[in-house]
Amino acid sequence: MDQTHVEGTCQWCGRPIATTIGVERTYCSRECAAAGRYALRGFHKGSHRISAADTQLWLEKLTQAARANKSGVRGKRVRLVCGTTSMYTGLDGLTAIIRYHLRCDPYDGSVYVFRDGTGSMLKYIEWDGQSFQQGKRRAQSGTYPWPKGESGRVVEISEKEFTYLLSRSIVPFKSHKKDI
Repeated sequence: MDQTHVEGTCQWCGRPIATTIGVERTYCSRECAAAGRYALRGFHKGSHRISAADTQLWLEKLTQAARANKSGVRGKRVRLVCGTTSMYTGLDGLTAIIRYHLRCDPYDGSVYVFRDGTGSMLKYIEWDGQSFQQGKRRAQSGTYPWPKGESGRVVEISEKEFTYLLSRSIVPFKSHKKDI
Protein backbone atom coordinates (compact mmCIF):
# COMPACT_ATOMS: atom_id res chain seq x y z
CA MET A 1 0.00 0.00 0.00
CA ASP A 2 1.27 3.44 -0.84
CA GLN A 3 1.52 6.37 1.52
CA THR A 4 -1.92 7.83 0.60
CA HIS A 5 -3.89 4.94 2.16
CA VAL A 6 -4.15 3.68 5.70
CA GLU A 7 -5.37 0.25 6.83
CA GLY A 8 -8.38 0.25 9.21
CA THR A 9 -11.24 -1.94 10.42
CA CYS A 10 -15.00 -1.55 10.16
CA GLN A 11 -16.52 -0.64 13.52
CA TRP A 12 -19.65 -2.72 12.87
CA CYS A 13 -18.49 -5.98 11.25
CA GLY A 14 -14.72 -5.89 11.92
CA ARG A 15 -13.59 -6.38 8.30
CA PRO A 16 -10.37 -4.68 7.20
CA ILE A 17 -10.88 -1.55 5.08
CA ALA A 18 -8.47 0.79 3.30
CA THR A 19 -9.06 4.50 3.87
CA THR A 20 -7.44 7.57 2.41
CA ILE A 21 -5.26 9.66 4.71
CA GLY A 22 -7.28 12.59 6.02
CA VAL A 23 -10.61 10.85 5.42
CA GLU A 24 -12.03 9.13 8.47
CA ARG A 25 -13.90 6.08 7.28
CA THR A 26 -15.27 3.89 10.05
CA TYR A 27 -17.58 1.52 8.15
CA CYS A 28 -16.95 -0.73 5.15
CA SER A 29 -20.39 -0.37 3.50
CA ARG A 30 -23.66 1.55 3.69
CA GLU A 31 -25.33 -1.41 5.40
CA CYS A 32 -22.76 -1.39 8.20
CA ALA A 33 -23.09 2.39 8.53
CA ALA A 34 -26.90 2.15 8.84
CA ALA A 35 -26.62 -0.69 11.36
CA GLY A 36 -24.07 1.28 13.37
CA ARG A 37 -26.29 4.37 13.36
CA TYR A 38 -29.28 2.43 14.68
CA ALA A 39 -27.12 0.59 17.24
CA LEU A 40 -26.07 3.94 18.72
CA ARG A 41 -29.74 4.74 19.41
CA GLY A 42 -30.32 1.43 21.17
CA PHE A 43 -32.00 -0.36 18.28
CA HIS A 44 -30.88 -3.79 17.23
CA LYS A 45 -31.87 -5.21 13.90
CA GLY A 46 -34.83 -7.56 14.26
CA SER A 47 -35.11 -7.17 18.04
CA HIS A 48 -38.77 -6.16 17.85
CA ARG A 49 -39.74 -9.26 15.91
CA ILE A 50 -41.13 -12.36 17.54
CA SER A 51 -39.56 -15.48 16.11
CA ALA A 52 -41.97 -18.30 15.33
CA ALA A 53 -39.48 -21.09 16.04
CA ASP A 54 -40.99 -22.07 19.39
CA THR A 55 -44.79 -21.78 19.33
CA GLN A 56 -45.20 -21.76 23.11
CA LEU A 57 -42.65 -18.95 23.50
CA TRP A 58 -44.26 -17.07 20.60
CA LEU A 59 -47.72 -17.35 22.21
CA GLU A 60 -46.34 -16.17 25.56
CA LYS A 61 -44.64 -13.12 24.00
CA LEU A 62 -47.77 -12.29 22.04
CA THR A 63 -49.90 -12.45 25.19
CA GLN A 64 -47.46 -10.20 27.05
CA ALA A 65 -47.46 -7.69 24.18
CA ALA A 66 -51.26 -7.65 24.09
CA ARG A 67 -51.45 -7.04 27.84
CA ALA A 68 -48.89 -4.24 27.62
CA ASN A 69 -50.74 -2.59 24.69
CA LYS A 70 -53.85 -0.96 26.11
CA SER A 71 -54.61 1.02 22.95
CA GLY A 72 -56.24 -2.00 21.31
CA VAL A 73 -59.02 -1.97 23.91
CA ARG A 74 -62.20 -0.25 22.77
CA GLY A 75 -63.29 2.95 24.46
CA LYS A 76 -65.37 2.42 27.57
CA ARG A 77 -68.18 4.61 26.31
CA VAL A 78 -70.33 3.87 23.31
CA ARG A 79 -72.55 6.79 22.32
CA LEU A 80 -75.48 6.42 19.97
CA VAL A 81 -76.29 9.69 18.21
CA CYS A 82 -80.07 10.09 17.94
CA GLY A 83 -81.59 11.24 14.67
CA THR A 84 -80.42 10.40 11.19
CA THR A 85 -77.07 11.08 9.55
CA SER A 86 -76.15 10.90 5.90
CA MET A 87 -73.82 7.98 5.24
CA TYR A 88 -72.05 10.14 2.64
CA THR A 89 -70.67 12.25 5.49
CA GLY A 90 -66.96 11.64 5.81
CA LEU A 91 -64.68 11.49 8.79
CA ASP A 92 -64.22 15.25 9.02
CA GLY A 93 -67.99 15.81 8.85
CA LEU A 94 -68.66 13.26 11.58
CA THR A 95 -66.05 14.79 13.89
CA ALA A 96 -67.60 18.21 13.23
CA ILE A 97 -71.02 16.83 14.23
CA ILE A 98 -69.51 15.41 17.43
CA ARG A 99 -67.64 18.59 18.28
CA TYR A 100 -70.07 21.35 17.34
CA HIS A 101 -73.53 19.79 17.32
CA LEU A 102 -73.20 17.36 20.23
CA ARG A 103 -70.66 19.50 22.16
CA CYS A 104 -68.46 16.44 22.87
CA ASP A 105 -64.78 15.78 22.38
CA PRO A 106 -64.18 13.37 19.46
CA TYR A 107 -60.72 12.54 20.88
CA ASP A 108 -61.97 11.16 24.21
CA GLY A 109 -61.77 7.49 23.15
CA SER A 110 -65.52 6.96 22.94
CA VAL A 111 -67.18 5.15 20.07
CA TYR A 112 -69.72 7.38 18.30
CA VAL A 113 -72.38 5.51 16.33
CA PHE A 114 -74.57 7.11 13.63
CA ARG A 115 -77.57 5.64 11.78
CA ASP A 116 -78.92 6.48 8.33
CA GLY A 117 -82.48 7.54 7.50
CA THR A 118 -83.76 4.07 6.58
CA GLY A 119 -82.19 2.43 9.62
CA SER A 120 -80.39 -0.24 7.62
CA MET A 121 -76.86 1.17 7.98
CA LEU A 122 -74.63 2.19 10.89
CA LYS A 123 -71.41 4.16 10.80
CA TYR A 124 -69.14 4.40 13.82
CA ILE A 125 -65.87 6.17 14.58
CA GLU A 126 -63.42 5.90 17.45
CA TRP A 127 -60.19 7.69 18.37
CA ASP A 128 -57.56 5.09 19.35
CA GLY A 129 -54.87 7.53 20.49
CA GLN A 130 -53.14 7.91 17.13
CA SER A 131 -55.88 8.03 14.52
CA PHE A 132 -59.57 7.55 13.93
CA GLN A 133 -60.95 4.11 13.24
CA GLN A 134 -64.05 4.16 11.10
CA GLY A 135 -66.46 1.31 10.50
CA LYS A 136 -69.65 0.75 8.57
CA ARG A 137 -72.28 -1.91 9.04
CA ARG A 138 -75.22 -2.59 6.72
CA ALA A 139 -78.16 -4.90 7.43
CA GLN A 140 -78.94 -7.24 4.57
CA SER A 141 -82.64 -7.16 5.40
CA GLY A 142 -84.07 -5.33 8.36
CA THR A 143 -83.24 -2.28 10.45
CA TYR A 144 -81.13 -1.55 13.48
CA PRO A 145 -83.05 -0.61 16.64
CA TRP A 146 -82.42 2.98 17.62
CA PRO A 147 -83.44 5.15 20.58
CA LYS A 148 -86.12 7.72 19.96
CA GLY A 149 -85.09 11.29 20.55
CA GLU A 150 -84.44 14.62 18.91
CA SER A 151 -81.46 15.04 16.68
CA GLY A 152 -78.34 15.87 18.68
CA ARG A 153 -79.20 13.79 21.72
CA VAL A 154 -76.68 11.13 22.81
CA VAL A 155 -77.57 7.81 24.44
CA GLU A 156 -74.80 5.80 26.10
CA ILE A 157 -74.75 2.01 25.96
CA SER A 158 -72.24 -0.59 27.16
CA GLU A 159 -69.63 -2.31 25.00
CA LYS A 160 -71.50 -5.62 25.19
CA GLU A 161 -74.65 -3.96 23.96
CA PHE A 162 -72.72 -2.37 21.11
CA THR A 163 -71.23 -5.72 20.13
CA TYR A 164 -74.69 -7.26 20.21
CA LEU A 165 -76.05 -4.37 18.13
CA LEU A 166 -73.40 -4.97 15.47
CA SER A 167 -73.75 -8.73 15.38
CA ARG A 168 -77.32 -9.88 15.89
CA SER A 169 -79.66 -7.07 16.81
CA ILE A 170 -81.59 -6.49 13.59
CA VAL A 171 -85.34 -5.96 13.56
CA PRO A 172 -86.93 -7.49 10.41
CA PHE A 173 -88.80 -5.25 7.96
CA LYS A 174 -92.55 -5.20 8.36
CA SER A 175 -94.39 -6.97 5.59
CA HIS A 176 -96.33 -4.56 3.39
CA LYS A 177 -98.24 -7.35 1.67
CA LYS A 178 -101.83 -7.91 2.71
CA ASP A 179 -102.81 -11.40 3.71
CA ILE A 180 -105.34 -12.90 1.33
